[in-house]
Amino acid sequence: MMKQLPRVSAVVLILTLLAGCASSGFSTSSSHSKADDWTLCAAKGGFALGIPAAVFDLATGGVAFIAGALFGGVACAAADNGMAVVNFPLDSAALSKQQKEFLNTVASELKPGMTVEVTGHTCDLGSQGYNQSLSLKRAAAVKAYLMKKGVKKHQIKTFAKGETMPAVDNTTEENRSKNRRAEIRIVDKK
Repeated sequence: MMKQLPRVSAVVLILTLLAGCASSGFSTSSSHSKADDWTLCAAKGGFALGIPAAVFDLATGGVAFIAGALFGGVACAAADNGMAVVNFPLDSAALSKQQKEFLNTVASELKPGMTVEVTGHTCDLGSQGYNQSLSLKRAAAVKAYLMKKGVKKHQIKTFAKGETMPAVDNTTEENRSKNRRAEIRIVDKK
């Protein structure tokens, strides 16, 4: 069984990593969540490595599928740099039910010694001063919800960037909607 494993080429391993990275970057603005992305990354990685291995040897196909899933999930996490994005509607800092469910997961994964950095952003519609204030409200909404779920105040740092750091250019409404966001990054101080 182990004799068949070296037949899996470097090309297949590269495909595994690419498959894992292909769907990185999760958002909670739709029915899509962090878990969905990582699951999808792992599935793609598993298929990218598992199917070619199964062609060589049915017995190693399952082992390769698991290895591919692990590689895919790790590649996805590395590409995301541990950051999640919560998108907001125009001129709003209100969290949806779905975003709150995602933040429940964030709160449950936090351990002592970890901090959460929340950075609010806006699109370019509105004055610079208004957008700065709105981005602060978005970061504050995330912080307040996390504190409601038991995260200690000293574990959450908030930042407001207004319209100064768009994720994408503000040339279309679709792009503007991507810039109406709060970025959430978990930092392990250990």
